[in-house]
Amino acid sequence: GPTPDKARRVALDPASTPVAVLDALEAAGVTVLQLASPIVKAKALKTGPELAAMKSAFRRADAVVAGAQAWLEARVAEGAAVSERAFADEVERRFLAAGATHLSFKVIAAFGEHGAIVHHLPSAEAIARPGDLVLLDTGCYFDEGFATDLTRTFFVGAPDQAPTAAQQRMYTLVLKSAVAGMSARIPRGAVGAQLDGITRAPLWQAGEDFLHGTGHGVGINVHEAPPGINKRAALALEEGQVFSIEPGLYKEGVGGVRIENLCTVEADPAHPGFLQVVPLTFAPLDARLIDRALLTDEEYKFVQGFQGRFGREGA
Repeated sequence: GPTPDKARRVALDPASTPVAVLDALEAAGVTVLQLASPIVKAKALKTGPELAAMKSAFRRADAVVAGAQAWLEARVAEGAAVSERAFADEVERRFLAAGATHLSFKVIAAFGEHGAIVHHLPSAEAIARPGDLVLLDTGCYFDEGFATDLTRTFFVGAPDQAPTAAQQRMYTLVLKSAVAGMSARIPRGAVGAQLDGITRAPLWQAGEDFLHGTGHGVGINVHEAPPGINKRAALALEEGQVFSIEPGLYKEGVGGVRIENLCTVEADPAHPGFLQVVPLTFAPLDARLIDRALLTDEEYKFVQGFQGRFGREGA
């Protein structure tokens, strides 16, 4: 058994323990050691079977998002009045029909200028207007218990309607940032803040930025840490971690664009000592919103390869 001087020592992880618990223990005369929980790090490093289960869940979620997007595009094109709330309900219905047990968070569905509100709650009054950008951020759980999380922004309109040049510019700048993050090569030991900067670089180059983090860890919970991909994330990225890359651009009174994919990092066999970011989600991007002239040849090649992976077994 414990010796008397160790009997009243307790280790707590300050990142996940309320201050009230810490205060109560100290008030009771317990010596509190503040240590990072080894369980938290272990949970962040997915095993091979766990990664396989997550990839399977992501493929199913990709299909649901693609189907919901096509449904709304068709409804608007035929002149139907669909509210954000009705679209969110349709997304949830499709997840459940695909075998989901429940959502991993409430559906974020934002039409037009509502897209500038990062965590917009769907409204029953907001109706999709032809010419709108629609932002859908959604996720679910299937039986294996890992969260999915995906954001797509797409255009809705009449059959002969095309996006404006301003809509294409917003979308393509965000896409350039998404590609920068999803194609990044980083040295072992590189931290989340460095991948955050790599991802933001194309937007910064255009004099643009977004105020939220670039990404968060995903696993049993839809938001987990480690890892973190933000301006202050100081922990190294490691193989087995799954995280989002979700740059955005938001213009008050105009709307917003966010493109979110889940990724991991793998050892780069061509460059010893380096890790390569590898995307794990492949719901199609809206090609109508891509301004090819704003993409470099390498970015365009990446996007073409990305578009070709939707629905592929093993993607």
